[in-house]
Amino acid sequence: MRDFAPRFRRAWLLAGLAFSCYPLGAGFEVAASVAGRAPGPDWSDAVTLAFYPLFFAGLTSLSSAPRTRYESARLGLDVGMIVLTGASFLWHGVIAPILTTPGTSDLETLVRIAQPVGNLGLLFASSSALLHRPNPSSRRPLGLLAISGLLLFVSDLLFGPAPLRQGGVEANPWPEVAASGAPLLWLLAAQWQRFQGSEPAPAQRRHEPHYAGVGMLPSLALAAGFAMLVHVAAPHWSLELGVEIATLFLITAVVIVRQVLAVRETEHLLAERAVREARFRSMVQHSSDVIAIVDRRGTLRFVSPSVSRVFRWQPDALVGTNLFALLHPDDVASARAFLRTMAQQPGETDAFTCRLRDGDGAWRHVESACTSLIEDPTVEGLVLNTRDVSDRARLEAELTRRAFNDPLTGLANRSRFHAMTEQALRRNTRTGVTALLYLDLDNFKTVNDTLGHQHGDHLLVEVAARLLNATRGCDTVSRLGGDEFAVLLEDLRDRDDVTVVADRIAGAMARPFHLGPAEFLVGASIGIAFEHDGLSADDLLRDADVAMYVAKRQGKGRWAVFQPEMHRQLRDTVQLEADLRGAVERDEFLLLFQPVVNLVTRRVVGGEALLRWRHPTRGLLLPEAFIGVARDAGLLEPIGRSVLLRATDQLARWRREHPEMAGISVAVNIGGRHFQSQWFVQEVAAALAASRIPPERLVLEITEDDIMRDTTATLERLTALKALGLRVAIDDFGTGYSSLAYLQRFPVDILKIDKSFIDQMTFEDHGQALARMIVALGQTLGMRTVAEGVEQPAHLGMLRDMDCQYAQGYLFAPPLPPEAFARYALAGLNDDLFDPPSFAGVTAGPALRVVHGAAA
Repeated sequence: MRDFAPRFRRAWLLAGLAFSCYPLGAGFEVAASVAGRAPGPDWSDAVTLAFYPLFFAGLTSLSSAPRTRYESARLGLDVGMIVLTGASFLWHGVIAPILTTPGTSDLETLVRIAQPVGNLGLLFASSSALLHRPNPSSRRPLGLLAISGLLLFVSDLLFGPAPLRQGGVEANPWPEVAASGAPLLWLLAAQWQRFQGSEPAPAQRRHEPHYAGVGMLPSLALAAGFAMLVHVAAPHWSLELGVEIATLFLITAVVIVRQVLAVRETEHLLAERAVREARFRSMVQHSSDVIAIVDRRGTLRFVSPSVSRVFRWQPDALVGTNLFALLHPDDVASARAFLRTMAQQPGETDAFTCRLRDGDGAWRHVESACTSLIEDPTVEGLVLNTRDVSDRARLEAELTRRAFNDPLTGLANRSRFHAMTEQALRRNTRTGVTALLYLDLDNFKTVNDTLGHQHGDHLLVEVAARLLNATRGCDTVSRLGGDEFAVLLEDLRDRDDVTVVADRIAGAMARPFHLGPAEFLVGASIGIAFEHDGLSADDLLRDADVAMYVAKRQGKGRWAVFQPEMHRQLRDTVQLEADLRGAVERDEFLLLFQPVVNLVTRRVVGGEALLRWRHPTRGLLLPEAFIGVARDAGLLEPIGRSVLLRATDQLARWRREHPEMAGISVAVNIGGRHFQSQWFVQEVAAALAASRIPPERLVLEITEDDIMRDTTATLERLTALKALGLRVAIDDFGTGYSSLAYLQRFPVDILKIDKSFIDQMTFEDHGQALARMIVALGQTLGMRTVAEGVEQPAHLGMLRDMDCQYAQGYLFAPPLPPEAFARYALAGLNDDLFDPPSFAGVTAGPALRVVHGAAA
């Protein structure tokens, strides 16, 4: 018995004692016979009858109790049908004959009736054990034990004191066979239980199948009852009685078949439900999101297992805790208000973001989609689907910082400086003098051309540091772009204080800069403009800019205060505008094309069309020299239409003259005003139709700032452009501000990494990290990434490590005339990037440099 589990020892002990009653009773009977005792009830009968209560107690204690009220009711009905049928057989086959047997005493009659009554208990316990779903470890042992009990019942029924068959008990060997076979089954069941082990955990036996065929026992009992009915009615048989019995039998058979079908259907539905539950459980456990249910007070009632993987919390540790205890203190009030609102809007779904403390104590940025199922009786709470968006939050924060700060120097950029200047001019509590200083480095181009862009960038960083040291902590210092800086001074006592600051800045810029092995004198020209009533930020910047140009013309390294007469210089701008209008009419513009290279195949895959103005007197001008005047004069749209038509026409000419260039694409820069024009889509469609080039070979490049203006109209226009089949690129990505949500909505194909990010990769780790994040963002959104301004071999290796496939820049080739571009594209790239095909005699404008005898 020590080998059995504790809960099974008592059951098997009682069963063993029960089966020992038969040999003990036989022994007592033999002893009585030897002693010459007269026949009749004695102690041997009492010992033999003790088998029934002992076996009943053992069998019932071995069976587990039903788990639900439904199971109890079902088991009671099934067992009742079997027991009632057995009682019918015992009455007609055993009990009635005993009661009608003459010449027996009351005690003898009571003893003889006790045996069939015990058999009813035996039938009850055995059928209960078979019909109830036992534990897996007890299934077969319990079944064998129940079958042994049924064997004894059938033996006593058929070969008892008054058998249904003719013949005496003394002449029939079957009772002894049954009596000996039942203990053997008990021994086999006990050994099976011994080696089977103990009861499994409840979770392991939740969906155990029923015994095959055991569920038919009640139906079989009912059929046996009909057989008994026929047997009892046989002496009184008539046609009417036969028809009634047959009809009743058929009706019962139909009901049984209907019940069997219903049971099969129920089992099928339960199996499907189990599969769905298993699938749902697997999805919840392996989801990258965390699913939680909270009540109106914020108490967590359920947390999916994925919380341990995503946020390093154990689900059991969170259930019962308050959600707000896990949130950042600054986010609790807004989260509480959000959940309170959602609790009042059953069926609604909305999302919110907050910071959540993970299991390691770190704060994570999370986004939760909340569905209010307060009125759903199966949930009665708010369902939160939460994901970790910390990486996205960091990227958005970095892009936001880049949008308002210069990525190279960390100073405020032009947009932020403009906003702060406007705010200072509108401040009602302003006291003292407000002034703006506009700085332009005098010899920056010399440093850039002599030492290269890397040292030029170091110079800009050092200039920023000197500006911060020369100004007060409350002053706003900005890099407006290139080598231009600005300083906003507020609340000074008088104008003389402004000139003191200007002298201090000029002195700081006049000191030598240590760049590499040499020292350079750079200096700065400074324009000063003072605020006055009615002046805007643009006006103040313009006045300071005009004063700066005056200071530069006066000899550099000095400052000048804006005077109204300085506006005479605007006449030059007016002249330039007139020249520009004539250039549009005389078609003085030309296009150069800078190759875009596949870094994997080292082949040219496209070219960016770059505009140049062949001025009659000033020579070849870059867009920076006239684009501002063109924008102010409203000439961007006609110039943009001309560029689009020229670019598509040139691509069509390449395709006709060089069929091997069929895979080349051309990219055209689109200005913001031109892009927002209501006729822009029609103009693009007309250019495609006129050139007959495949639409997918045309790429329209739009800057990040332009694409974010009027996002609704932008989305409609981009959708219309994509319907034409062309591709869209975001130019100078990272220098403006764009929401990741809009990036996902906009049908954009290409992200062009701004040159400033590429320049920083060689000396700033976070510059590499940001470039890598943008490449990864493009891959995540299914967009290509093109690195602009690649000028150093080190940049190339870093970009390849980042899986950036495309690049352009002077490391490969400068902007080229159409014929030179075709030669370059057809020749391909050699392994030595510093030895591209020769471009001798190529005129690409002021931006071209010559390296190793080739245009670079």
